Order: sequence, then C-alpha cells, then structure tokens
Amino acid sequence: MPTRHMGSPVGYKERLSELREHLPADTEWVHAVTKLNSLGVESTEIESCLPCHSVYFLTALHIANERGIDHIAAGYAGYQSAWLEQTPDALDRVTKVMASVGKTFLVPVKDVPSKDDAKSILRSYNVSDVALEQKCLKQQFNAKEIQADIASKEIDKWGRNLERVLALSNALDFVEIRNSSTFRESTS
Repeated sequence: MPTRHMGSPVGYKERLSELREHLPADTEWVHAVTKLNSLGVESTEIESCLPCHSVYFLTALHIANERGIDHIAAGYAGYQSAWLEQTPDALDRVTKVMASVGKTFLVPVKDVPSKDDAKSILRSYNVSDVALEQKCLKQQFNAKEIQADIASKEIDKWGRNLERVLALSNALDFVEIRNSSTFRESTS
C-alpha cells in the first residue's frame, strides 16, 4: 500500500491506524516521495489532474516492479466518473497501458454511485471519511466542463505519454522510499 506525495503528507498516519484492523499484519506500507523534475511527464492543454495521475501510476508501477506485484489498484469511485482522470475512457486507457507493461489495473470501488454511499461504506468499516477525495490546491483550477472531443484528445495524449513514461520507469531515478515497513510497524 503506497503513500505518494510531493510535499508533506497530511493524515496518512491516522488512515493507516484506521486500516490496521482490516489489513493483514504483513501488509507492506511504502512512503514514496517523487522527484518530478526527472519524470518527463508532460502537462495537458487543459487544467486537469492527468499529469499528477501519471506520477501516481508511475510510482505504483515502480513499487510493483520492485516487489514483484502484478496488480495496481486505484480508489476511483463511480460518482467521480465525470472527473477527467476517472472517466470511463481514462480508466480504459490506464487498463490498456498497465496491461502493456504486464500489470492488471483494478478499480474496486468503481460501482459506488454516490459520495454519500462512499461515506456510508467507510463508516461501516469504522473508517472516517476525512481522507475521502483528498485534493491538492491546484484542483480548484481544473476545467469543469470539457467537450467530449477535447476530453478524448486529452486522454489520448495522456495515454501516449503514460505509455512512454511507464516504458522507461525502471531507468528513471524518481522515487525516494522514505519508509517501508509492515503495516503493524508503521502504525505503532
């Protein structure tokens, strides 16, 4: 279970503590800091979260390759499917790109239809909804309504860039592992 950030993480210790009862004791938690200047991730023409999500997937792939993991998951929920990086087209593209590098992409909560349902599910597991939809400050400037043809072009460009960068992932020095421990050790 990686935690990835480009600054100071907020709330991750609390979330790890909450998840303790739900994950096996030997679940590994990795705190990774990415060095964006060495990634070659291109920005998109419209304001969106796509460039950062490239970094998320690149970091996940790096950790998965190091540890022999075949599956990469994202917590994208169905009610977020209008967000450019979580549209059906974007998820399909990520699935194909991950398959091209030998990974299976999973979206286990993609059928959660509403934010209230997501909160209810979290509460049913005694997990707070505080970390739900953590967003950076840049997100407030994202394009709100994007024409379908423009969205499709952005996702295509993003997908090609993601393919290029993922293919180079083992040659890039972009991840600093700040902490790697079993789940129980990291929450004590």
